[in-house]
Amino acid sequence: MAEKIIRNYATSARALRENTAALTASLSSGLPEPEQLNRIWAERDAVYMQWSNAAASLRELPSEYSARLLCEIEQLPAI
Repeated sequence: MAEKIIRNYATSARALRENTAALTASLSSGLPEPEQLNRIWAERDAVYMQWSNAAASLRELPSEYSARLLCEIEQLPAI
C-alpha cells in the first residue's frame, strides 16, 4: 500500500508540474482562447485534487517512507 501511495504522489506531482508548464506556455503567447483556458484550469483542478489526496495519504505513512518518496521525486524529469 505504501508503494502505491508513493507512486500516486510522484505521478500527481509530475502531472501538476506538466500542467503548470502548459498553463505558463499558454499564457506566454498571450491570453489563450476561453475554451483552452477552461480546459487547462479543469485539468489543473483535477490534478491538484489528486496531488492533495496523495499528500494527505503520505502523511499517514511512517516516516521511513519519506526517503523513498524523495528518491521518486528526484527522478522526476525537469520540465
